Amino acid sequence: MYYCASAVTDVGTRKQTNQDGICIRVANTKEHGQVAMAVICDGMGGLSKGEVASATVVRMFSNWFERVVSQGLFLYSMEEISEAWKRMLREENRRILEFGRKIHVNIGTTCSALFLMGNEFVIAHVGDTRIYAMTGEAFSPTRVTSDTICSKGRTLPIIRWPLRQGASGKGCWKGGIRQLTLDQTYVAREVRLGNMTPEQARTHAKRSVLLQCVGASREVEPQVVLGEVRAGTVFLLCSDGFRHVLSEGEMYKNLYSVAFGNAKRLERNGKKLVKLVKERGEKDNISVAVIQCEESEELSPAAEVGPSMKVFSMAEPGQSGKLDTASELEQTAELPTLKPKNLEITEILQSITIIHADEVINHYG
Repeated sequence: MYYCASAVTDVGTRKQTNQDGICIRVANTKEHGQVAMAVICDGMGGLSKGEVASATVVRMFSNWFERVVSQGLFLYSMEEISEAWKRMLREENRRILEFGRKIHVNIGTTCSALFLMGNEFVIAHVGDTRIYAMTGEAFSPTRVTSDTICSKGRTLPIIRWPLRQGASGKGCWKGGIRQLTLDQTYVAREVRLGNMTPEQARTHAKRSVLLQCVGASREVEPQVVLGEVRAGTVFLLCSDGFRHVLSEGEMYKNLYSVAFGNAKRLERNGKKLVKLVKERGEKDNISVAVIQCEESEELSPAAEVGPSMKVFSMAEPGQSGKLDTASELEQTAELPTLKPKNLEITEILQSITIIHADEVINHYG
């Protein structure tokens, strides 16, 4: 599988700082072709230093990927990667929480992370940032999951989500776009339990109350999604500020139909949607990232980033970016001691990091 990615972020119309963060990596591997990773984080708008929390978690995932590049580490099965990511998020939650207590501020961030390899994907998710999958055909409704999310640390099951078309399209969701993550909010839980309608949830006073987030919860239990991906699938990651006033149809129309490899067009269409969101009165930060998946390599993806983005790129494998102050966080990225697959990353094709903090949390003493 081949990948092309783009990202857009905007502070919005009301806020003084942008607390969203994005990380995208696309790389060649020796044995399995290209792999890709995308992460989006939304620092808590009402909490002090939310942009620092989101930048810290973005850098944690960047370090994880950079270790694979610079040290030639082997990757594992998707299940093993999901376990590593869950442990990373739990440990980072503990560290940020401890840091916040020591400086007497509340710090927190959501996180939705996606890893793509071959015809498989894995997602680790905390909070209400979202990941969607868009295809040119209907989705099968079949899945194995529990829609109940508890605010008291109860374990969430792994979700296995095949992206397959149903017979004759019957019983299938018709829109070509599906939300893969579950919103971990009070109102989303109440809707799933049948205590509230989606219409009531949109205007409820507690619509922004999170059940858990990284750095502001005593414990976090990330949602994990494992699934299959086919050529032509487009993954969309976004903050809640992006999707509050947009329909899924508008997202699909503007971001699915772009020809593979046209990162500039993806960016233009992303900016078009961000402008529309602002015109409709959204007050929050607005961020979106897109990854196209295709079997053909006719159009080789190249990093094309707009001037409004704050970008730190790794020029060559083994070279660190400009965020080396967070190198201590690498210890959170250890994979399980299990038999690895022979997958070595040899070349970075796209490297985008967007953050809005001058510091990341790496001192806890």
